[in-house]
Amino acid sequence: MNNPYGCNEANVISQYRRPLPATNLRFMSTVMFDGRESSPLTGTQQITYVQPPHNLDNLIFDLKHQSVDAMTGHAQGDGSRPTPTEQQQIVNFEMALSTAEIIDNLAGRLEAHGAAGGPVPLTTQPFFVSINSSVHFLLPQFEQPGGLVTPGDGQFTPAIFNPFGAWASLPGSSPRAAVARGQAIFNSKPINIAGVAGINDDASAGGLVSGGISSLTGTCGTCHDTPNVGNHSYATCLASRCARQIPSPVGQRALARRRRTSAKP
Repeated sequence: MNNPYGCNEANVISQYRRPLPATNLRFMSTVMFDGRESSPLTGTQQITYVQPPHNLDNLIFDLKHQSVDAMTGHAQGDGSRPTPTEQQQIVNFEMALSTAEIIDNLAGRLEAHGAAGGPVPLTTQPFFVSINSSVHFLLPQFEQPGGLVTPGDGQFTPAIFNPFGAWASLPGSSPRAAVARGQAIFNSKPINIAGVAGINDDASAGGLVSGGISSLTGTCGTCHDTPNVGNHSYATCLASRCARQIPSPVGQRALARRRRTSAKP
């Protein structure tokens, strides 16, 4: 077995992010994990709040640009494809896809017994850029217009998810009651937020205020504020460090050996 990173070490937890499906795109506040496909630095447009019917224009422009980059980069195309018509077809297909887990091995169907899991509710979930912005609620000059029900209404709720509220009254041993408890933890567990780039650091480094914020008490919804979706509803780059790499001595040594021998025939 080739195990260059020492993933079988007993004192290190090795976790890897799975590639996300290209779905639920209308909730996006940035394109690509680092926002590079929604930035003037790459010839694309920042996704900001715009009143309907043009509220999706920037996102659609960026997704078209992404389709061209994918063809010329990953597919090594010559730049003649996709044509503008094909770009629109690609985006139309992407924007029409909604996905969410619908069955749990223990809880069963996630839309049963009054719950609202699965992809169907997402197709009508209200959204606008900056909806329920936790940052705007704390510092109104940022992430405008904010608001929960209508843009600029000044509201914020940490209760991000509500599909499984009907399961909270089930017997405590029920797997469905456990799902409801998980939802409650996400919505209400106080968290001391410190060391999060984009929130705690100095304004010169991308933080919110001069001098930074050493720590603040929030919940999961402080960063994951889009109702019933969980991404950040504005193009603020937040690095929570929840998935940061923990150096593994065995893995580091193996990687070093691999790098030293990579140039050998």
